[in-house]
Amino acid sequence: MKQLEILNDLVKIHDDRISGYRQALSQLIIVDKDLHDEIDKIISDGEYCKQQLLQKIKVLTGSVGIQSQIRGKIYNAWRDLKMIFSGITQKSIIDCSLYNEMIALYAYEAALDKNIEMEKDTRQLIETQESELRKINDEIKKYKTTHLTIDYNSLYFT
Repeated sequence: MKQLEILNDLVKIHDDRISGYRQALSQLIIVDKDLHDEIDKIISDGEYCKQQLLQKIKVLTGSVGIQSQIRGKIYNAWRDLKMIFSGITQKSIIDCSLYNEMIALYAYEAALDKNIEMEKDTRQLIETQESELRKINDEIKKYKTTHLTIDYNSLYFT
């Protein structure tokens, strides 16, 4: 069942996102409170999305949890493209976050391919989650713009 494979892939993507953000927070020695709060929100949203997907899997299969350890195309693409939080600076975490969230959005777009047969409520759930991921991506961009902009004039003329 293709929709079950897609749901499993999206659960795994959220698992990776959540653990990546937790790892990033644990590596930062000094973290801006706003960035910490933003990452906490992303983790919380990821956990909520994951729970929704797991509930949908339970409805479709009658059991709890991921039904297969076989990874589908969407998850494999995510795994191949995702970037591990490699630096311990706020800037590197923000840059990696933007990249990873963009890849997650691509995975959701692939999941919503019109050629894939899917129950209407499953498609609606994925569309709603994709919309939330877009908002998160916009928030990260906004954070980067407002917190990481350097006033070069003040560096040279003070």
